[in-house]
Amino acid sequence: MTPTPLVDEGRPSWPTEPCPTWCAAKTTHRKDDLLDDRYHFSSWKRIVELPTLPPVTIGNPPTRHRRELIVYVEQHVSEDTPRVIITDAHTEDKERRLDVNEATGLAVALLRGVSIITGDFELVDKIKRAWTPND
Repeated sequence: MTPTPLVDEGRPSWPTEPCPTWCAAKTTHRKDDLLDDRYHFSSWKRIVELPTLPPVTIGNPPTRHRRELIVYVEQHVSEDTPRVIITDAHTEDKERRLDVNEATGLAVALLRGVSIITGDFELVDKIKRAWTPND
């Protein structure tokens, strides 16, 4: 199936603003995208393996798979701001769509929990230094 050509100088008519800089779909949005398919998404994605949880059995024939969370960035055309998405890779569990403040709060809470376990109360500062570009 050949994709519908892009319109209006390379853009379909449904986006009301230019794609965010992180949007990996800049050249693949189509005029005939269904409403559910009208979103910007990042090329960045992380899989977080959960080896301590029981595996899930899926497929036919059934096979066991390690539990995983998928984390990525997305913004549906109906949303005002981008979201950090957290979803279970193999189940119908509801995905979590966190705005920047919610995702930041969760990240800080997770790091605080880790610091309580490890006793490393400078963990957040270490991560900030590791992810801050050198000037």
